[in-house]
Amino acid sequence: MLAARHRHDGLLHHRLPPGDRGGHRGDDTLRLQPRHHSCELQNPDAVSRHAAVQAAQAPRLRDRLGEVRRLHAHLQPPEPDAAPRAPHARHGLLALLRSPVAALQFPRHAQVLAPPPVRARGRVGVAEVRLLRPPLGLREEGDRVNLRTIARYGVRTVPGDEAEIVAAFRRGEAVEGPAVAEFERRFAAYHDAEHAVAASFGRMAFYYILRALDLSAGSEIIFPALTFWVVPEMARRAGLRPVFVDVDPTTFNLDPSKIEAAITERTRAVVPTHLYGQPCEMSEVMRVAEKHGLVVIEDCAQAAGARYRGKPVGTFGAASFFSFQMLKGINTYGGGMALTGDARLAARVREQAEAEPLQPTGDLIKRFLTGYASRVGVSPRGFTFWGFPLQAVASLFGHYDLSRYVWEKIRPLDPFPRTYRQRYSNAQAVLGLRGLARLDEFNSRSREHAARYTRGLSDCRSVRTPRVLPRVEHVYYQYCIYASDPALASRRAIRRGVDFETTHVDVCSALPLFEEFAAPCPGAVATEKALQLPVYSRLRPTDVERVLRVVREVTGDLAPLGERDATGHASFKETLHAG
Repeated sequence: MLAARHRHDGLLHHRLPPGDRGGHRGDDTLRLQPRHHSCELQNPDAVSRHAAVQAAQAPRLRDRLGEVRRLHAHLQPPEPDAAPRAPHARHGLLALLRSPVAALQFPRHAQVLAPPPVRARGRVGVAEVRLLRPPLGLREEGDRVNLRTIARYGVRTVPGDEAEIVAAFRRGEAVEGPAVAEFERRFAAYHDAEHAVAASFGRMAFYYILRALDLSAGSEIIFPALTFWVVPEMARRAGLRPVFVDVDPTTFNLDPSKIEAAITERTRAVVPTHLYGQPCEMSEVMRVAEKHGLVVIEDCAQAAGARYRGKPVGTFGAASFFSFQMLKGINTYGGGMALTGDARLAARVREQAEAEPLQPTGDLIKRFLTGYASRVGVSPRGFTFWGFPLQAVASLFGHYDLSRYVWEKIRPLDPFPRTYRQRYSNAQAVLGLRGLARLDEFNSRSREHAARYTRGLSDCRSVRTPRVLPRVEHVYYQYCIYASDPALASRRAIRRGVDFETTHVDVCSALPLFEEFAAPCPGAVATEKALQLPVYSRLRPTDVERVLRVVREVTGDLAPLGERDATGHASFKETLHAG
């Protein structure tokens, strides 16, 4: 009798009859491993043909391949009374490390996590095939198992970007050229603003604005406690003192009702952050600022294209700043923009920006190559090959987040890194013009994905979807939900080939870097229970449906969220879907 086993480690095991082992291994099993990373096993014959290629190097086994082919051809559906075998964590690890990471397809009967053995009877005897589970990340979709994984982030690019970069270098206009001024002009026009000034980073645009305002040393600037750490650090580098105010955990944005309590005689400005793409409650922020004579500087790094009551964000205060880092709404692989309606302020910002040295060509090439590698890394195929295996393996041993090795290390920025003190390049501006032209289209796609999530999770008791303010156009840099056990949910999700994680934005009021400015901000701390779902514009509708399915799977047995759960706000449930 010749028996064939496809075990859960992703290999096809052929068991030889007793006495016919021929010194092959010392046991009775031949393991045939697919040689190529990309293969399609759509039917039993395909399994046999692939086995034949591998067995060509083992002449003693060639005569047995016909028997294997006939066995696979006669496989029958699983017996209903057979007991499944429980998978083991070690086996899951082997499956991940030893199986191909590509678009594998198996017969319908193979698409079960822990099925009973399949028995088939042929002329040569009885074969038993036991498929404990597909390798990590393989999911059932229709009549096939799909290994397309989904990263939490996606990079916005326009087809032909690489060709435009190469053309700029060939023209000798990679570092300097006319595109920078044109990008500034069109960016200002898009926002119905008078002036825009490009900078090497969004944070540097903010720094130039602070310097241009000529605030006295030691002046206090109000920030939301939940923001990217580098923003208040830039204020400190400008000789100012950050003051942290709590956020509304249902919107993740600055709570306007908490601003007045933080104002002192030294307060000079407030910096509302339009976090995750949702505009702040700007009417209330402006009311408080005007009452106390404060300058408003909007942080629009994650909100390009968002609108509050029909007006673009970035046009409410005295000035604003935007980021063009590769995950942002407009991607130029770094860079930023200062926006203002004040000609004098714009001139002072421009004076600082243009005083910086030009980017060396080598730095610019490195910027684009690094950006391209990162883009490939979060693409479906790239993430399947590197990010997903690392995170999936780590998930077997506990909660693990690779983002700590991706995001910039929290540290004092004194002195500034060399790359901060450079001008924005012409080649980057070329990409900016292309991204600006597609901004509304990309944002619309993200909104469609978010709307599908909200509808699909509306009846899920263990999940809370984000609250959207009335009369705003949210652009969804991230779609954040609350769950009672986000760490467990994220571990489960990555094993299903979908990457979503706890929020990466910092609770700055609790960071050692700002220890002297520490303040109790329970709303910001509560956001650490939030999970970020992929919502970027490149997702396909089938990807969105898969994410939805995985969210429901991994949170279905978690504790239901009550009125005060996740946020600590008694009003959370009532305000969840307001507007």
